[in-house]
Amino acid sequence: FVAGSPLQVVSAVTYGDGDSTAIIAPPNSPAHSFKDLRGKRIATGKVSVGNYLLLRALEANGMTIKDIQPVYMSPADAKAALASGNIDAWSTWSPFLATAIVQDGARVIIDGKGLMSSHAYQVATRAAITGKTAQLKDFLKRNTAAYLWAGAHQDAYAEALSRDTGLPAEVARVMVRSIHPSAAPRKAQLLAEAEDVVKHLSAVSDAPVTPRPIAEAFAPEFRAD
Repeated sequence: FVAGSPLQVVSAVTYGDGDSTAIIAPPNSPAHSFKDLRGKRIATGKVSVGNYLLLRALEANGMTIKDIQPVYMSPADAKAALASGNIDAWSTWSPFLATAIVQDGARVIIDGKGLMSSHAYQVATRAAITGKTAQLKDFLKRNTAAYLWAGAHQDAYAEALSRDTGLPAEVARVMVRSIHPSAAPRKAQLLAEAEDVVKHLSAVSDAPVTPRPIAEAFAPEFRAD
């Protein structure tokens, strides 16, 4: 969605109800609600979907970033820090979320349900959109069908995901239970949600970029309604 990007959205699939992104704590944490994390060290990746959830959770609970101690680190470092007690909570997404739950017994304090939506976007250059229209349409048709099949065949999807990515089988099963893909909402809703994501993450970026009008990030040929 950044000004000057040669890419445009050509298709989207809803990737769960927001619960594939969550703020988690160690199994022995005294925190049981997000407000229990006031003043605590919460890790996430800067300008990531986890960062977005953290900002939305703060707003929903009448808090600001000043009410916590944000710690920005990679998923691998955050997983180790959570397990060792060097942070109090971690705002992350699958497969890292599912891995921490399965391997470390992490508990979900709050997830993205009601706070955010998750979408898988497919993007292409204008050259591909105009010069390879037939091939792109065929790919998008197959890709969307694959997402919808995955949502209707979770066990088979988890098995294939584990086999193709190397994720442990149980991690793949936990991950798949939260993503359940479905058809994307109407374009107007996608635009509004993208606008909110850009607004929040631009505010916390170290070097805020100039976003282009959100509508320009979607190819005119894009259809979700």
